[in-house]
Amino acid sequence: MSLIFNKPFHIYFYDLFLQNQIAELGLIWPNLNQIRLQRAPALFPPEAWNVYRMTLEGHERTNNAMEGWNNSFRNLIGHTNPSLWTLIKGIKQDQTMVLTTITQIKRGIQINVPKKRKYKACQDRLQRLCRETRDGHRDTLEALRAIGHCIVLDRKNEPII
Repeated sequence: MSLIFNKPFHIYFYDLFLQNQIAELGLIWPNLNQIRLQRAPALFPPEAWNVYRMTLEGHERTNNAMEGWNNSFRNLIGHTNPSLWTLIKGIKQDQTMVLTTITQIKRGIQINVPKKRKYKACQDRLQRLCRETRDGHRDTLEALRAIGHCIVLDRKNEPII
């Protein structure tokens, strides 16, 4: 368990953020101690968005493969509003490329999808941090801080991980 100023993190968080807000609510609603709060199930449970296990296993954490297919299909079609016949022709060409790839895999040819070096390096760092946390060499707060240092913003202030 990580300690901040000799307190467990959850107690530190409560003291710093929640206690003052609850005290302020007490000024607005004097009967605050009579209010009962119930925990509602998460709208998006952690199993739906948590990529910890995928990172440990070296799998993709994003839908970049689908973005790549969408981009290549758009380039294959050639414009944004194709006619029905152009679309059908593009789907047939895409099907031919996919069948060729499947045949190559069946023949034992390894298909390498090139990754940019910076994404590979970042994936390796994140995987190492997750392993160190899992194995007990880092505590959770230290790992989160280290992961925060791995985040780089592009020119549009969007994160590149």
